[in-house]
This record gives sequence, C-alpha cells and structure tokens, in this order.
Amino acid sequence: CGGAYAMKPEISAPGSDIYSAAPGGGYQYMSGTSMAGPHVAGVVALMRSANPNVDVITIKQVIMDTATDLGVAGEENTYGHGLINAYEAVLAVMGGYGSVEGIVTNSSTGAPIEGVLVQENGGQRSATTDDSGNYSIMFPAETVTLDFSGFGFFDNSATVTIPEDGTVVANVTMSPAPTAVISGHVYDFEGTPVNNASVAILDTPIPTTTTNSSGFYSIEAPTGTSYTIFARANGMGGDQHVINLTGDITVDFNLPDLVLEDFESASFLMYPWEFSGNGDWTIDNSVAYEGSYCAKSGAISDQQESALSVNLDITAPGDISFMVSVSTEGNYDYLRFYIDGVEQGAWDSEMPWTEVSFPVTAGNHTFMWNY
Repeated sequence: CGGAYAMKPEISAPGSDIYSAAPGGGYQYMSGTSMAGPHVAGVVALMRSANPNVDVITIKQVIMDTATDLGVAGEENTYGHGLINAYEAVLAVMGGYGSVEGIVTNSSTGAPIEGVLVQENGGQRSATTDDSGNYSIMFPAETVTLDFSGFGFFDNSATVTIPEDGTVVANVTMSPAPTAVISGHVYDFEGTPVNNASVAILDTPIPTTTTNSSGFYSIEAPTGTSYTIFARANGMGGDQHVINLTGDITVDFNLPDLVLEDFESASFLMYPWEFSGNGDWTIDNSVAYEGSYCAKSGAISDQQESALSVNLDITAPGDISFMVSVSTEGNYDYLRFYIDGVEQGAWDSEMPWTEVSFPVTAGNHTFMWNY
C-alpha cells in the first residue's frame, strides 16, 4: 500500500468469539472482520451523534488518534494504531474542533484552480479543491500549516489558527509555472505523415491533442518536469518518448506496423490463446471500443479469477499496446496484466476505454490478462 495511509491494518476492533445474530434466528459466536467491522461502524455512529458536523476525514483520524495502543509501541502492521476506543473517540469530537476553508486562485488571472491538493504539513489530513477552487478541512483547535500543490503551479503554504467550533478562512493564490512547447510530427512505418493521430502526455491533466493533415502536433506543458509522451493512430502501433522539459523541444514519432489479434472479427483464432481460472474469456458485442466486438473477461464471483494468456516469439523489441476498460468494485476486484509472470499494470473501479503500452524485449514471452 502507498500514500498517507500505507500501514495496514489502520485500526483493530473486537473480532474474536463475538456473540452475534445467526442466520434464521437466534445467536452464535463468530470471529473475523465481519465482527470487527460493525464495532467500528458503531463507534462512527456514536461520534456522529455527539457531533453531527464532524466530517469523514476527521472521523477516521480521530479513531486512529484515540485508539488504545497494542503490541509494539506505535503504529505497526499487527494492530495498526491499536484497539478502537469508543469513549475517547466520542469525547474527542464533542469539542475542540474547527474548520479551515477557502478558495485557491491563479495569481495571474484570478481564476479558481481545480484539483489543488491541500495537505496538513507533517500530517495526514487533506482535501482537493473543487471546480470552483473551494476546499474545507476540519482540524483540532490548534495552529496548523497547510501546503498547497497543483499541476502547473508553484507550491504555496499558509499557517492558520483553527478556532474551536468555528471556521477560519484561508484564501490562497498560486503562481503558474513557466511553460514550454512540445511539437513535432507523427509518421507511419513508411515515413508518411499521419493525420488525426493522438498525442498525449501521460499521467497529466493536459488534454490529448491530434495531428493535422501534415502530421504536425503541438502541446504546451510546465517546464522542469520529466514527461512520457505517447502517440497512436488507428491501425498502427504506438510510440512513446521520455523527455525532460526545460524549454521548447521537437519530438517526432514513428508509429510501427501493427501486428495484432483482431478481436473485432469475433474470434480468438489468430494466436494460440489459452484460458484458465473459473470463467473463460469471451468475444463480446456490447461494449467494444471500435467496431462490433471486443475480448471480455468470463463471469466470475467472489474469490474467483478469469485469465486469458498467450505465448509468442517476439522477433524485435517494441511495445505491446491495447485498449482496456474495467468496471469493478474499487480496491477489491482488479484486471491485472502480466508479462512472463511479472505484473505490468492493474486497473479497478470505473475506467473508460484507455490505451496502455508496455515495453517488450525480443524473445519468447507469455502475456496474461487476469481478472
């Protein structure tokens, strides 16, 4: 796990030999997270009863802060922050809390900035500005420093004193970082300019652009950052470059001849595909990216999997590219892609059709898609 809450579990609750309702009537002793979970939910309900205005971020933080430490001192992977303490958690939210809120704007234009991360310096409380630049965070009544960071802007910070049972306003401006232009041409495998090819700077909010009839594109991006730029066009392979942007730069792309299994023809016949797990993959005609068909995971239920794999001899190094779309329960059900048993990517939640690309060396390789 990563991010601010990397330690798991984060909290512990009674879950061993709990007297609980039994299916069909009566009671029984049960164990597991299905017993610990309701204890946590009950504490949250008590906290909300004591302070209906307390937000979910504060609820989580208070539960961790007031837990009774168990095992090795401090947070660890056996008990997390410790055993949940209902009495102390409720006392904590009955008073001594306030909020900070404000608007983050562009210092050059005055326009609100969406997507700015507002984070407690040295802490775990955070918020992200909405499309109007607004944010709001609840804190204990103390002095805190907030750090503001957003793509394309210089970082900023603000120190505020949180009033008990009140709100302090902290409006912040952020200065835009200098930008440079990335431009060039996209060519096919025969050196012919490609019209309407898409060029994207991966993992950034910068909109994808397309080439004109001469194969030319141009994108503006903040300087001082490394970017991966990816180009593609229908019927051709993708090409990508990694650059360190310090000023205007020319980057040309050469899209390779595409070798592919055409699922749009409604078959798995071109390559020696293999199926494993609890549900074979199928050809589907309801959610295709282009044309009429696509490959779709087999039907599976809890603790099951559905895998599609193929072993191929690759004659020259290059990239494997494919469009992928998932609709799963976030943080639980994943589509994972492997090359020779090594995971290359994993996707969950609601993800529309997106092109992904991974480098492949020459030689024999096994590719597997596994839900």
